[in-house]
Amino acid sequence: MYSEKPLLTINRRPASGERRLKGNIIPDTFEILVDRRFIPEEKAPQVQREVEQVVRDFAARHREVKVTMKPLLGYDPMITPPNHRLVRTVRKVARTVLGRDVPPCGSQGSADVSAVTALGVPVAVLGTTRQDSNIDGIDEHVRINDLVSVTKILAHTYLELL
Repeated sequence: MYSEKPLLTINRRPASGERRLKGNIIPDTFEILVDRRFIPEEKAPQVQREVEQVVRDFAARHREVKVTMKPLLGYDPMITPPNHRLVRTVRKVARTVLGRDVPPCGSQGSADVSAVTALGVPVAVLGTTRQDSNIDGIDEHVRINDLVSVTKILAHTYLELL
């Protein structure tokens, strides 16, 4: 099951060319990175308009702030129906390898494989990460036994779908 609510994260990052300053010094320029994660029912243009409206509303209320926007590359959400043959096969093989059911679920991450789904090709994203893997963070890690299990699942799924 995927998240039923979109996720919005706002992070401060140094402006282009900004020197790293001490935490108690406010720079004259800074950038805010708005990271808006979609749910499958949404499309990029719709989400971009929503974020732009929020930024315009902020700028209208705070005229002392100069605001510019630059959208960064993003991917449309993707979903393969849970009853699709690919998903059913991955689940069956995962159950055999792991000894437990692995129900379909969603993720708030982004994946370039969404470009493939835009062409109508079904996909199933399978990985080795866990809650404590610290994805994209310091000390990001996976367990070797998880890597071996995923390799087995992929290999057996490919063989079964041939």
